[in-house]
Amino acid sequence: MVYEKIVVRNRVYRHGELNSKLVLLTADRNFNTINDFKKYYSDATIMEELFNEKVENMDIEDTNIYKKYLEVLNTGQDNELFQVMYKAGGDFALEISEHIYLYHITRLEVAGKEVVPWKCVDNKSYLADTWWESDEGVLHDINNLSYIEFITKYKAY
Repeated sequence: MVYEKIVVRNRVYRHGELNSKLVLLTADRNFNTINDFKKYYSDATIMEELFNEKVENMDIEDTNIYKKYLEVLNTGQDNELFQVMYKAGGDFALEISEHIYLYHITRLEVAGKEVVPWKCVDNKSYLADTWWESDEGVLHDINNLSYIEFITKYKAY
């Protein structure tokens, strides 16, 4: 499996919270495109209603949170709002630092397009410890070791 690096908001939302909020925003309207959705709701309204984030501007690209997202996207270095993870399968992400965590990515889409450019997560599970292996080594082992071999090597017991 090839792992793509993705930028993830470093906040774990309650399971189903974001999807429920998005359903409420779209329930009585038929948005044919993401642009229709964003024309109806301002970026500021979307950020507040979905994420409880107050932004200083109506256009998301002029906000601090978007600038922090771009910072991580362009440098590959985590900051206080976002972090780089590895996309694992359809709806999962792996964080590899001194620990290995598995996250569930929540899909936030209108008319098949993402509402925000970054990923949001609604579950975080500890998998193991690792401060002695490279990211590539951990990803290789996730693909090639049995569960017992993996937890033994990474002391997940």
